[in-house]
Amino acid sequence: MRSIRYSSIGTLALAATLAVACAQPPSGNKLIDDPGDGDPGVTDPGTGIPGTGNPAAAKYSGVYQVDAPVDFTQQGVLPGLTGPLLASLAEIHDNPGKAIVDFAFAANVPVIKGMSSFLRDVLASVISTVAGNFLANHPEFDEILGIIDSIFEITQTSVITSKITVHTPATDGTAAAELQVTGAHFEFLNQKISVTVPATLALGSTTSLTASIKAHTNAPIADADLTMTGGKVSIPVGAFLLQALGPLVFQPKWGTTDLRSTLLKVVPCSDWSDDVVSGIQNNSGLKPVITSTVFNTLCTTAVGYAADKLVEAINNLKVDNVQIVNARGVLFDTSMTKPSMDHQSDRIADGIWSWQFGSVMVPSNLAGDRVGAAF
Repeated sequence: MRSIRYSSIGTLALAATLAVACAQPPSGNKLIDDPGDGDPGVTDPGTGIPGTGNPAAAKYSGVYQVDAPVDFTQQGVLPGLTGPLLASLAEIHDNPGKAIVDFAFAANVPVIKGMSSFLRDVLASVISTVAGNFLANHPEFDEILGIIDSIFEITQTSVITSKITVHTPATDGTAAAELQVTGAHFEFLNQKISVTVPATLALGSTTSLTASIKAHTNAPIADADLTMTGGKVSIPVGAFLLQALGPLVFQPKWGTTDLRSTLLKVVPCSDWSDDVVSGIQNNSGLKPVITSTVFNTLCTTAVGYAADKLVEAINNLKVDNVQIVNARGVLFDTSMTKPSMDHQSDRIADGIWSWQFGSVMVPSNLAGDRVGAAF
């Protein structure tokens, strides 16, 4: 039987280590200068916002919807994930007999629990022989590798969605701000889906930021330089994946809705059962206890157990203590949806911010429209 490709394992290991992509600002967009550079300008007594001109009528507060393109397959975000997460799928493909017997034992299948280790090894050898012969005529068994690749391929083009709330600035231009990670977008085979942060994890996905606003010289038009930093959030990457995999990967490719039903479809337990029974007829210890029905039950139980454990492992994937640093952008009075000047900032653009995962610092573009009011 063909051994699992190193490229697949590499994809899995990288995917399992999950990280944010280095997304650069769109071509032609120029990052703003450091707000601390140059003449700070005149502070208007009406609003207290530093800058030249008279920004008395300008308003900068609001809730801004911003997206950050990410690539969860880069290394350095979740150390220690390599191997355990995807070893079960790899083993089912490379050594199906041992995998099925071991998972059936772990799932407390009575017929397997009652066997000696010697008989378990014999049964595992027979299953692997049957599976190898099956693969020769049914290459679709290799789709286990497709599951592995598909699970993490979607993470390479994902986008974290967030809301940034900027409050009315103080007389020195500083302002309170909050970041709330709300979900993510995923894309696979030209299909897209949006997922959300589960309600139980929403608290950890919100943090406070320190912001500073410097009005441009065209006040009272509400254009200003915005800087933000601080705060730490948790990103529930596993919860995002589990929401996306069914409609984005499993349904189009296998007509299934989740990992469990997909794996049970790809591993043909019922097709193997008669051949496995034939293969143990000369073994007096296995022949009385392994029938076609018994094998099909222990096989599906084992595969279901492996799938459940994999789902549990994916669901627990979470990047904690992600810090936002060096966020810089420009608040503009107009946007595509609000093209008229109204002395209210309506979008953030021409910006960049960095997501810090431990010692890993990954920049992403910072842009988005105002979607709500703040005070």
